[in-house]
Amino acid sequence: MNKLSCIAIDDEPHALELLRHHAEQVPYLEWLGGFQQPMDALNIINEGKVQLLFLDINLPKLDGMSFYRSLTNQPPVVFTTAYAEYAVEGFEVEAVDYLVKPILLERFVKACNKALKETTTLPINNTLPTETVYLKSGTKWHQVNWNDILYLEKDENYIIFNATNNRKILTRQNLSDVESGMPPYFCRVHKSFIVNLNKIDIIERDRITILDKKIPLAESYRNTFNQMTKG
Repeated sequence: MNKLSCIAIDDEPHALELLRHHAEQVPYLEWLGGFQQPMDALNIINEGKVQLLFLDINLPKLDGMSFYRSLTNQPPVVFTTAYAEYAVEGFEVEAVDYLVKPILLERFVKACNKALKETTTLPINNTLPTETVYLKSGTKWHQVNWNDILYLEKDENYIIFNATNNRKILTRQNLSDVESGMPPYFCRVHKSFIVNLNKIDIIERDRITILDKKIPLAESYRNTFNQMTKG
């Protein structure tokens, strides 16, 4: 399978390691390397080998924005930083996306999918996520198999991932952001619920049952749900 080659530039080693780890979870990405100094990445960029660049804005000596503007060969770029106020400036240079640290895998995948849509070198069906997902809950990261997730439930500013064996993982995320990076056997059935279609036990007009959980099926999501379950 052809892949989208990518590199990252960040002066923090742990940030580069996280980006590398995220990239290895995306099946259509090929990680070419991480660089702490932007000038160290200049040759590989100028050679046209980079199809997606993850670039930290807050770099010493030469900031990421100035470095990108100086490039003759500008690959699609996703800016990364801890400071959200730089987002507007990032989009002024037509960035694919802007990621605020700490970067969650789901948000990373969404940015990659956006980049993929802007290139014609890869088929869109390669956007499917890998079999596992890493979920951050508090200070811990949990690795979960997608097919072990029964359903997701929004609870104010949090999402509860309900999985097999009564496993529950609470994460602080946006439900729509998570939905964009999920496998195709997940379906939104309510503004507060996403279900794994493979785990449904009972379907009624206004609700779905998974194990002993009664999940509402909202009118606004019913047509899409019916199409996905009835083909």
